[in-house]
Amino acid sequence: MTIWAVLAGGKGLRYGGPKINATHAGETFLDRVLGAIDGVRSEGDFVAISLGTETVVASSQGSQRAQVHFVRDAVSDAGPAHSMGRLAAFAIENGPDDLVVTAVDMLGVTGETLMCMRNELRLDAGAAVVARHDASPHWVLNAVPRELLSRLADNATSVNSLQSLFNLMPLRFVDFPAQVVLDVNTPELLPRDGSG
Repeated sequence: MTIWAVLAGGKGLRYGGPKINATHAGETFLDRVLGAIDGVRSEGDFVAISLGTETVVASSQGSQRAQVHFVRDAVSDAGPAHSMGRLAAFAIENGPDDLVVTAVDMLGVTGETLMCMRNELRLDAGAAVVARHDASPHWVLNAVPRELLSRLADNATSVNSLQSLFNLMPLRFVDFPAQVVLDVNTPELLPRDGSG
């Protein structure tokens, strides 16, 4: 079983508003990533979406999908590392499942990308998996086996600490093209062809 998780609690200050509610090609960022997850998840898999303390979900579909759970940050302006720890704690409480995580603003992530991360995790259940491009890790696209989740749960306080926690684990990298791992941090980074 897998818990498919989405980091979506940021305020999107550089973007101009929360990216969870941003739209591209006729759908919200959240609905886009949930569509990718729906294409690969098995019956009984959970979806967990991290939210900031004040995040309001305007998604037309996000809150109506089966087995979607919202995991709120415990503190304001927590950042992705804290959210990752909260998602790991949720997985521990609701598993015996592995955790596959992506960020809501990685519009190039497809169901195929997520399935690749999960399959790589299953090749060596004792190691976490992190996406990278040109030797640069993208810590917000990752997969963590159940037995390593406690190392992340509520321990990550910054991106640097998240990286350190991952580097203390058995770790493998999976290489992806730049368009897959691109974070759409500003509207100028939106795909021009509408495909993501």
